[in-house]
Amino acid sequence: MPNTLAHIGLQGPLTRLLVRGADVKWVFLGLIIPDLPWIAFRVLKATVPVDPYALRLYAIGQSSLVCCILLSGAVAALCERPRLIFVVLSLNSVVHLLLDA
Repeated sequence: MPNTLAHIGLQGPLTRLLVRGADVKWVFLGLIIPDLPWIAFRVLKATVPVDPYALRLYAIGQSSLVCCILLSGAVAALCERPRLIFVVLSLNSVVHLLLDA
């Protein structure tokens, strides 16, 4: 939880500073996009009998920058203002991965 609070504390104001009109819900979605594979990893590991090493490899690949940008584009394509949403989601994904590094 403290790591999530650090991401919110840093990425929220940074995104609002760089992108005018960025809605908070898109900022929050953008900052959890890189963590979605790890959330799924924990859920599947606890509920489904599966090889944990293969599942970990899958989660590592899915949380890469390329997959985060692809997911940001897919979500943005479904929105009313796709260019703005894509910028907000991808910016937050990049900053999230940089903070994790």
